[in-house]
Amino acid sequence: MTGEFGRGGIDDLPLKTAEAGAALEALKGPAEDAANAIEAAFGRAGDSLTRSLARAAADGEVSLSELAKAVLDAA
Repeated sequence: MTGEFGRGGIDDLPLKTAEAGAALEALKGPAEDAANAIEAAFGRAGDSLTRSLARAAADGEVSLSELAKAVLDAA
């Protein structure tokens, strides 16, 4: 019977911990890249909404479709 920790038992725990740490470290770069891309997309969407709302304030009208288009165009 291999038990709860597998074939090597608890003796393999330091190795498995190191492997898990290395796997997490390998994900750090891609996760940061994804976070930066999301931040940039939300920034563009915010800028576009700001322009639409400024236009609406200046001329007194804006439609929901214009706001939706501004958000979609920013993506």
